[in-house]
Amino acid sequence: MNKIILASLAISVATTSLVSAQKKAIKKTTVAAVKSSGKSSALPPGTQFIEKRNINKTVSPVDNFYEYANGAWLSANPVPASETRWGSFNILNDYTQQTVKKILDETAKT
Repeated sequence: MNKIILASLAISVATTSLVSAQKKAIKKTTVAAVKSSGKSSALPPGTQFIEKRNINKTVSPVDNFYEYANGAWLSANPVPASETRWGSFNILNDYTQQTVKKILDETAKT
């Protein structure tokens, strides 16, 4: 019975972590929309919405804007052979699943 309770707690913690990350992503999108609308927002100084390190400066934005804007990220994060698509939420989901599995395995040992 205690193992079930601990396992449920572990899943709850992992789910909360995933939901928190999703809320942050939604907040970034919402804040970006507020910024573009010209309304003021309470952003911390230095907040960035465009990761400049993901830009591929070897490609002209006129010739291929998608590659220019995303090329460095795409090169650093190739789609795994086992996946049909890949993005930051896939990475977050994999991390969360591994963390939950680890917590459950440790809980099962006790």
